[in-house]
Order: sequence, then C-alpha cells, then structure tokens
Amino acid sequence: MVTLALPAAHRLAEGQRSLSQRDLGFVDRAKEGEKQAFLDLFGAHANRVYSVSLRLVGNVAAAENLTRDIFIEAFSRLDAIRDDATFGRWLYYSAVKALVARKQACSLTSTAERPTQALATRAE
Repeated sequence: MVTLALPAAHRLAEGQRSLSQRDLGFVDRAKEGEKQAFLDLFGAHANRVYSVSLRLVGNVAAAENLTRDIFIEAFSRLDAIRDDATFGRWLYYSAVKALVARKQACSLTSTAERPTQALATRAE
C-alpha cells in the first residue's frame, strides 16, 4: 500500500519545462502503471487540492482525507484526461466538483434528519 503524504510546496527549477508539459509525461507514464509518475503528480498538485478541500470543509483531518480520496479517484480516472487538457486544471475542477457534491450530500442528509429529530423532540 502506498501512503500519500502531503508534500512541501512544489516549485519548478529554472529551465524546466512547464508543469503542464511535465504533467502530460507523468500522466502518460501513470496510465502505463508507473506508480512513481502518479506520486510525482501527487507531489505537484496535493497542496492545491488540500487548500480547496480545507476551505470547503474547514477541518484539517477531513481535508487530508478528502485530498487522499480525490487523488485515488483521479488515479482511477486517468484515461479521462485529454491530451490537450492539463492535469492540474482537470484535477482541480474534478476536486471542486467532488467536494461540492459531498458538501451538498452532507447538507441534504442533515436537512433530512432535522424534521425527524424535531418530531421526536415534540413527541417527548
């Protein structure tokens, strides 16, 4: 089992290709099953996904878990990446959509429970 730990901020060294060009190489290699390529993608993008997660859920542990879950889902959906799309943009929008959907599901669950709780309180 591979443990995904949040990396320090990722910076490009001068003279390196753009991150999106590097990402495409990592994506191609990850599609072929190379674990290190996916870990490199994780290292390059985890901070951004974690930041969005933390802003939406407001809890460090939950944001870490969501970041991990989003990357696991991203790994299973690598084939959905088009050659002209950057991995970072694709991942960011996938993460935001997943986080908003989870937040809506939690809000619907808590809303559905409220009337039941209110009725139980009144019955007492």
